[in-house]
Amino acid sequence: RGLYNEEMKMRRVKAISSPMVETLGLWSVILVATLAAWVILQQDQAEPARFMTVLVALSAAANSFKPLSTLSNTLYEASAAAERVLQILQVAVEPTGAEANPEAPRLARHQHTIEFDSVRFSYPGDDRSAVRGVSLAVQQGQLVAVVGPNGSGKTTLLSMIPRLLEPTHGRVLIDATDIRTVSLRSLREQIGFVTQDPILFEGSIADNIAYGQRHVSLAQIEAAAATAGAQGFIATLPHGYRSQLQADGSGLSGGQRQRLCIARALLRDPAILILDEATSQIDADSEAQISEALWAIRPGRTTFVIAHRLSTVIDADRIIVMEQGAVVDQGRHDQLLERCPTYRLLTRTQMQPLAV
Repeated sequence: RGLYNEEMKMRRVKAISSPMVETLGLWSVILVATLAAWVILQQDQAEPARFMTVLVALSAAANSFKPLSTLSNTLYEASAAAERVLQILQVAVEPTGAEANPEAPRLARHQHTIEFDSVRFSYPGDDRSAVRGVSLAVQQGQLVAVVGPNGSGKTTLLSMIPRLLEPTHGRVLIDATDIRTVSLRSLREQIGFVTQDPILFEGSIADNIAYGQRHVSLAQIEAAAATAGAQGFIATLPHGYRSQLQADGSGLSGGQRQRLCIARALLRDPAILILDEATSQIDADSEAQISEALWAIRPGRTTFVIAHRLSTVIDADRIIVMEQGAVVDQGRHDQLLERCPTYRLLTRTQMQPLAV
């Protein structure tokens, strides 16, 4: 909120500074011209040539003041950017590299359960809990969908698994081990995270899929792309995996970009896969292909899906329904349709086209 206010203040200053300087200059010229004209007409103490000289000199002086408004705008813009940089520099360094506790044990590969034990979370400065007393146990290999209205705490809850957020109360356990007691690197090495907005970089398709992974072969990249359902459209590109992408993957469809991100996550061979509304901004055909890829990658890993669309969750092993930070019900699709008013409402609104 502070950055937003500073940005708006800078924009207001920038918007009014130039008109203000122009207005001051105009009124200064009018004032001096009026005074000079009065002297010439009433007292006959100035010659017309001197009058024009005064006007030209005043105009030149006014033009000299214009860069000052630009300087002020530049300083405001720089201060806003500098404040953002300083805030980032002040963020505590995560203990994944040299800052890691050498005595923290490594987390063994997930094989049994993921548990939320009376988890609560509140954002700084917010008196309301974003997650309220959630207790869940998910078995290894399950596909679990988390649904609910906007702001119900879905993303907040799952962000605690890779410790992007730390619970203010309660514990998150993987195979009965509190994840706060293990090496953060060993935890995140076995988690794949696909966000709602595909994140791609300028470079080849192969480099984008292999981003963050060292010493991977082209065969491994191709296998991950095939599992994610991306190999088909990659093969149609002129240079295949060597095809160059622009920033943000412009030139590819939303579904194609998302499948590349899923391939990147699969290349890590994660034991835990989290998809945060990965199909919310793509067309139905792309969503169907990603859903097929999702079912292909299920074996051997626990998958969490945050979704608004029924096609993504209808066949899930378990659907978790959240509202106002709490779990209000859980079960299979047909069970929830019978007993959960919140789920029925979601079905009638966000998922209506697929529910009929």
